[in-house]
Amino acid sequence: MNSDLLHKITARVLKQDQDKTSLISKEGPAINGSEQKTDLRNINVFNLLDSFTSVCQTSGLLDDKEPEIPAFERILQSYNLSNTMVSADALHCQIKTLESIHQRKGMYTLTVNENQLPKQEHIKEVMRLNEKKCQSFNFNQGHYEIFLIDHKLTVDDFPHAKAYVRMLSYKRTGKPDCSPVEQYFVSSAINPELIMAAIDSREEIVGGFDCLTDDFLKEESCTFMDKHAIKVMAVFNNIAYGLYRLASAIFNDGSMAETRIRWQNCPEKMLSKLAPKLEKQNLTILLKQNMRGMHRGGGKA
Repeated sequence: MNSDLLHKITARVLKQDQDKTSLISKEGPAINGSEQKTDLRNINVFNLLDSFTSVCQTSGLLDDKEPEIPAFERILQSYNLSNTMVSADALHCQIKTLESIHQRKGMYTLTVNENQLPKQEHIKEVMRLNEKKCQSFNFNQGHYEIFLIDHKLTVDDFPHAKAYVRMLSYKRTGKPDCSPVEQYFVSSAINPELIMAAIDSREEIVGGFDCLTDDFLKEESCTFMDKHAIKVMAVFNNIAYGLYRLASAIFNDGSMAETRIRWQNCPEKMLSKLAPKLEKQNLTILLKQNMRGMHRGGGKA
């Protein structure tokens, strides 16, 4: 099957919904064996995920000839970013990327990790000096401190930054040897609820996508030496993930794990209920209709 044709089909389906899309970027896995025919490193799959339906909008391939940052910029050019929140790791963005998001009326919320220590230390210092101005919130097992920037931005700040965030996540504290995880963020938004939702949804959506593609579809266990084959694999895995998300909603499952068990126990029953809903239907619209009020992991809230 022609992978370019598959990309055209999925792109056409998604086109009418792009103006309503919130995007989440992440670098996908390195594909085993893909370096064997060249002197390049393994090819990476670059994924862009939609926070509304929790599915992958598009996947691109990265090798040494195209680093992630320009690929991210190129993919963003195909989206209407008006009223859209783009979330990513700060390491994957340059000033040009943030300027492009701002000029096209989008917003960003970036994770600033220790691999960008000067930027992270700057955020810590700004928040320390403005401790009394920070707003405190509790949101979905996380404690947030948000400082709405009230000073003129300097070269140490991110372009168009409007808020700095410190977040303590308690989601994993129930596991052995796990303490609260502290993270720092920068955002060009001023609405605390929007900022917290962007931070929270990125972690959950990316985690859910990785869980299915890696643990269940065994993407990282596959070996490919052909770029065309990698494209086909990525597109089919994205479609499979979308179908699982839809099935999870239709069956009102509490989690994607429950849907996977349902499939393994009786695939015929799942397909008999899922197939009629797909006939002459737009998969993206079905996801939007069925997943309002859904937990990220599965069934209805």
